[in-house]
Amino acid sequence: MRNIVGRIIILGLDGATFKVIDPMIERGLLPNFKRLKGEGIWGNLRSNIHPITPSAWASIYTGLNPGKHGIYDFRRLNRSDYSLNFVNGSARRGKPIWQVLSECGKKVGVVNIPLTYPPEKVNGFMVSGMDAPGNDCRYTYPEGFAGEIKSSIGDYAIDVNGSCSSCEDYLTQVEDMFAKRVKLFRYVMETKKDLDFLFFVFVETDRLQHVLWKYIDPENPAYLLPEAAGYRRKIEDIYRRVDELIGSYYFSNPKDTALMIVSDHGFGPLKKDIYLNKWFEQIGLLKFKDKNFGGGGISFLENIDWSKTKAYSYGFFGNININLRGREAGGIVKAGREEKKIKELITKKATQLIDPETGKKVVDKVYLKEELYSGDFTALAPDMLFIVDNYSYTSRDGYESFTDNIFEEPMKHHKHAVPHSGNHRIEGVFMMHFDGCRTSCPRKITLCDVFPTVLELHDLNLNVDCDGHSIIGRERISDKCIARK
Repeated sequence: MRNIVGRIIILGLDGATFKVIDPMIERGLLPNFKRLKGEGIWGNLRSNIHPITPSAWASIYTGLNPGKHGIYDFRRLNRSDYSLNFVNGSARRGKPIWQVLSECGKKVGVVNIPLTYPPEKVNGFMVSGMDAPGNDCRYTYPEGFAGEIKSSIGDYAIDVNGSCSSCEDYLTQVEDMFAKRVKLFRYVMETKKDLDFLFFVFVETDRLQHVLWKYIDPENPAYLLPEAAGYRRKIEDIYRRVDELIGSYYFSNPKDTALMIVSDHGFGPLKKDIYLNKWFEQIGLLKFKDKNFGGGGISFLENIDWSKTKAYSYGFFGNININLRGREAGGIVKAGREEKKIKELITKKATQLIDPETGKKVVDKVYLKEELYSGDFTALAPDMLFIVDNYSYTSRDGYESFTDNIFEEPMKHHKHAVPHSGNHRIEGVFMMHFDGCRTSCPRKITLCDVFPTVLELHDLNLNVDCDGHSIIGRERISDKCIARK
């Protein structure tokens, strides 16, 4: 079968945003990103609602909306006992692009993509991403590839320690992790020349922007601090090093190769945390057992009196569940008319919710899950979702017992974590270049479009379930995707 290209490289930059890339291009710092925009196909890559890492990456590599791949957050709720469990690759449904390509005889390399633990058997190799519990586990396929990594680059870091309380220690961790990731990328590019497909993710853009965003945001007072320029350079250095990799390993010999740059979401300022369960308590929809409950983290649900609770929240960005009778272990709300009334009340109250410090309404939009998702796993989704001030406010469950306020400064009660000043946005990054492509900037590109575009670039005429369409051919065939007619 003839391929449009012989090799595809996808560079994933977690949280990358044109808000950083474009000013750097204008300053002459990213010549290869500039060339990608000048000669290739590029545009904002629209993330999921919510634009959260595991859900977004799963949509990129399966081509499916969360209702089909089943991932909505870092944790999954077990409604039968109100427990929360962290998700990993075993929780995701839908066939990822590397499995499809492997079955077609393509040689693949997969490195550091979220929700790829345990590592999957592929025609090539896989290095698990952030959901791997650590380097002591079997985090590669084949298992011996971990030894190859160690002998070629030394100790490998899967992710940083999020509980590091010192900002400088945290930044050192990120920089060390990135240096090792660059070494691994160079090793793969220089020794695995038989690959037909390489999907390699750098998460360091996300990790730095969460912590240092206030130093690159001109509207934040911290932007003018003496140390701000140095912190901005730390973020810019990641983009610059990736730009150098693009020049060295793509533009030096682009013939018969296609390059994609994708991010799972964009970035912007984080203003405040919002404690939605505290808000539910204030409007009479939730009852805590003990106001002095000292637990944090995932144990917070243990402090809710389910016999007197009609709605509750968990997760990031604004996930709302109705405590339904017959579904939740202690559900009290009847499905149907009563459920509808509760949802209408929540919507009305949410659209009137005001931050007392600013005097402004903060909820942009309230969605029912049926408005956003479709598929066999829609039942796993939160019943309702809030977008709060374009994600500049994020929900912070598990810490309601430490405050009587609904709004507070970000991570105020996280005693062992570096505070965040940046948060996710819907608008991520997409850039694509290959020999003979026409420069264009499509108005709408979604996460699910990456999967069918890869199939078309490899000229694979496959009838697979997909919620996206090829960016090249722009085919759109109901809920089925055929990469090339």
